[in-house]
Amino acid sequence: MAYSKYLSVALLSMMISAAASEFLLPGSTFQDCEVCPEMIVIPAGSIGIGAPFAEGGDDEWPIHDVVISQPLAVGKYEVTKFEFAMFVAATEYSIDFSCRRLAKIGWEEGVSWRYPGFRQTERDPVVCVNWKDAKAYVAWLSQKTGETYRLPSEAEWEYAARAGGADRYFFGNSVSMLCKYGNGVDASSDFKWRNKKCKDGFGASTAPVGSFLPNNFGLYDTIGNVWEWLEDCWNDNYFGAPADGTSWNTGDCSNRGTRGGSWLNDPRFLRSAHRNRLYSAYRKYNTGFRVVRDITD
Repeated sequence: MAYSKYLSVALLSMMISAAASEFLLPGSTFQDCEVCPEMIVIPAGSIGIGAPFAEGGDDEWPIHDVVISQPLAVGKYEVTKFEFAMFVAATEYSIDFSCRRLAKIGWEEGVSWRYPGFRQTERDPVVCVNWKDAKAYVAWLSQKTGETYRLPSEAEWEYAARAGGADRYFFGNSVSMLCKYGNGVDASSDFKWRNKKCKDGFGASTAPVGSFLPNNFGLYDTIGNVWEWLEDCWNDNYFGAPADGTSWNTGDCSNRGTRGGSWLNDPRFLRSAHRNRLYSAYRKYNTGFRVVRDITD
C-alpha cells in the first residue's frame, strides 16, 4: 500500500514536471500572476553582437559571438503603466517629479511616471523610471511570484530584439518600413531629425504596447516606443564583453545601458545594434524597461 502511494506520488510529480516543461517551450506565453507582465519563451541560440563601422559607431565594435545557452522568458511587451502602478500600490513606492523632458532650452525636470507630459493609457509603457526603479519592480515581481525576474543583459536584449535577423532592424534595412514595426520620431513630428519617409500614427508620444508588428520571436516594440533599461554597466566598446550572454558587471556602473530607441528618436537610434548609456539615477520621459525571467528545470 505504501509503495503504491509512493508510486502514485512519483508519477504525479513526473506528469507535473512534463507539463511544466511543455508549458515553457519556445514560443509559449504565460503570466505568473494576474498583474504580472505577459511573458514569451525564446529559444537558446547564438548571435554575433554588434555592428560594423559602416553601420554604427566604435562602441558597437568588435562584433563578437555570444551563446545564449538556455531558453529565456522575455516580456512580450514593455512594462506598462498599469503593471507599474500595481507595484507602486502594493509597495507604496515613491517617485518624485524629477523626470526629464525635452524643452526648448534642453532637458528639464518637472514630470513623472503618472504625468509624463503627454497623454497615456494604462497599456502604454511606463516612462520616467530610472534604473533603480526598474530594479525595485523586478525585485517585487520576484518576491510576489517566487520566480527570478530581472532586467535583461545587453547580449540577451540584442539576441531577443534581432530574433534571428542580421540587418539594421529585425525586418531588414528599409527606413520607410519602420513605422509598421515601431514608434520612432516620424513624418508627423516637428523635430528636425524626424523620419520623413513614414508616419506611425502616434506623433510625439508613446504608443500602447503591441500597436506595431512583432519580431520573429513574438516580441513587440523592440524598435522604438521607449528606451529599455539593461542590467549592464556601461563600457565604451565590446572588448572583454562576456561571451555567455550574462550581464557585464564591471566598467562604469554609474551609467547603465539602454536599448531600442524611443518615440523621440530617428532611425539611427532604432537599430538593433545601437547602444546607449544613461546615468542610472536619471528618469526621462522616453525611457522605460522590459523584464526577463529565468527558466529553471
